[in-house]
Amino acid sequence: MGINAALGCLSPVEEAFLQALLWEEGHLLKGPATPAAEEQGLSLLRCLEPANRLSPNLHGEALNRLRESACPAAAWPWDKLPEDWQEGTEVAVDKLFGDTAVDKDIHSTDVWMDEVEAVALQGDQGDDERLGAAIQEIRRRETGSYSLPIPATMGEP
Repeated sequence: MGINAALGCLSPVEEAFLQALLWEEGHLLKGPATPAAEEQGLSLLRCLEPANRLSPNLHGEALNRLRESACPAAAWPWDKLPEDWQEGTEVAVDKLFGDTAVDKDIHSTDVWMDEVEAVALQGDQGDDERLGAAIQEIRRRETGSYSLPIPATMGEP
């Protein structure tokens, strides 16, 4: 079972599995989806961006609704990798029909992240100090008096 490329979206069982995995991660619980993903070497972080592009039910307000609901029941929806699969094997992925991010010439995530990092570097030392103090205060409130030193050069590469 794979991605339904004709419609440019995930199948219902694929989407249900990813929703279950997101629900478990969001609630810091290990349900059935987490060990299934770990067993297959699926990294939620690595699959999240493509999944977001393939389903409107895996981002934005849909994720907020998912967090508030019960965990979806789901099993591993994909076939196992072939026995001769080698880690690092190059995989070619073609543009899916209806990929609006490409069709509308929207920036890729890499370009967007470069822009975010450039803006972050424009901050001054005072911004870094205020942010560090705010992080320490949040940690102190959450744990009773937890404090870690925050480097003075947080915003610098």
